Amino acid sequence: QHNVFVILCLWNLAVKPQQMLHLYTDQKKLDSYLEKVLKPLASGLKDKKALAAWDVINEPQGSVADSITDTNPCWDTTILKNSGADWTQTHLKMKDVMRFINLHSDAIKTGDPKALVTIGDSDLTMTNIANNTRDYYSDSCLSQAGGKPNGTLDFYCLHSYTWPHTPDGKYSATSPFKHTNADYKSPKALVVGEFATVCSESLNASKNYRQLYDAKYAGALSWQYNEGGDCADKRSVDDIGMTAIKDLTENGKIVIKL
Repeated sequence: QHNVFVILCLWNLAVKPQQMLHLYTDQKKLDSYLEKVLKPLASGLKDKKALAAWDVINEPQGSVADSITDTNPCWDTTILKNSGADWTQTHLKMKDVMRFINLHSDAIKTGDPKALVTIGDSDLTMTNIANNTRDYYSDSCLSQAGGKPNGTLDFYCLHSYTWPHTPDGKYSATSPFKHTNADYKSPKALVVGEFATVCSESLNASKNYRQLYDAKYAGALSWQYNEGGDCADKRSVDDIGMTAIKDLTENGKIVIKL
């Protein structure tokens, strides 16, 4: 009705998951949920024009154990030690989280073959741009974890703030605000899926949106249009940022009418 796309976010590991935590480790219960809930839901929503994508988990980095040693680099999280990961102290194994994502993506695409699936996390866990980063959610790693070749991600949502992991008020050296899309050499389309002008270096909405546009990212989603919470912009600030780029066509033009 309002010509707006919606991305549904199913789970959140940025806070300690008090309920449904067993789905990450109990395969029988996870399979039951996927068959009885998620596949029918995806099938039931497949004809909704405004359904842009499915976000399986918000910030899994927040609940993943940060110092697990493994010979398989997909499961080894030692590079995340002292990065701020596992701030919820939930200590999930990366392998279990990857299996969870792989099976979710496969279930969604079983119910809706044209569906796009993503997750939102940071440049530390979704890129290979530096020695302290690793693309844990690559097709290979996800397929190894859950055994479903179709259970992969279609694009990545990078989250980037100058808070809380950089108390000096600066972005990390691997932040999308410090690089262009091309710098990451990612096989996936990169959306800057969470950022806020109130927690940025420039503190200027127009400049931030224009910077992401000029860097040729696949999109930008600020936090957050309904306001409220830590590092959340006001709606008026979001409006300023979006207005700054809404008429630009240098990167191409896609006309959408839902």
